[in-house]
Amino acid sequence: MLKNVLRGFCVFFLFWAGFFPAENAQALNATEKNVISPYWQADSAVYTYIGISHPSVSGMASQVGVIVTALKADGSTPSFTNEDGASVSNLTFTISAGTVEKIFIVLTNQVSMPTPTSVPGAKFLTALSTSGHSGILYIQPKAANPDAVSAAGVGDGLRSVEMLSIWGAVVVQATSTGFAMEFIGDNHSVLFVNGSVDNEVANISGAVTKARAMK
Repeated sequence: MLKNVLRGFCVFFLFWAGFFPAENAQALNATEKNVISPYWQADSAVYTYIGISHPSVSGMASQVGVIVTALKADGSTPSFTNEDGASVSNLTFTISAGTVEKIFIVLTNQVSMPTPTSVPGAKFLTALSTSGHSGILYIQPKAANPDAVSAAGVGDGLRSVEMLSIWGAVVVQATSTGFAMEFIGDNHSVLFVNGSVDNEVANISGAVTKARAMK
């Protein structure tokens, strides 16, 4: 029963996201090189987990700057603190080749929920509120021009978040159940030929990625 309810929520928000977040997406990053997930949630019983890995495929820079922003359904940003306790509106970090970054979105002061102490090394968006939040998740490149080859010192290649591998889940803590998140625009949407992005294929894939990302 719970699985069907959660699946229904996921389908609803996938449908809903297709109509409403486009203006926010445009405002967040003019390059239109975002990865989008249509739903995240954090309340007294539920948290969100996201994993981001750098697959180190040919054509990628060895370091990619990432900005993770969790917006509410009305487009506003909740008040968050990060894993160091600092007030933040997003998470900004650099991921290196062959590594994985773990991100949790949780509500503050919830017993048995993941915390920076219980999951050392993970990154946190902890919502400072007595009530839960949910909405749309955006993952953006930190680079102003992610399709330009990176400067010396960070490995030649592109710094696009679309080349990262991203997955996640909305988790019901008490029952260890939940549902997988959908990410639109990461490397699962990009076509590779013999381990590298083919120029002709990339042109097609870029158009498809933008369409899927509702730009």
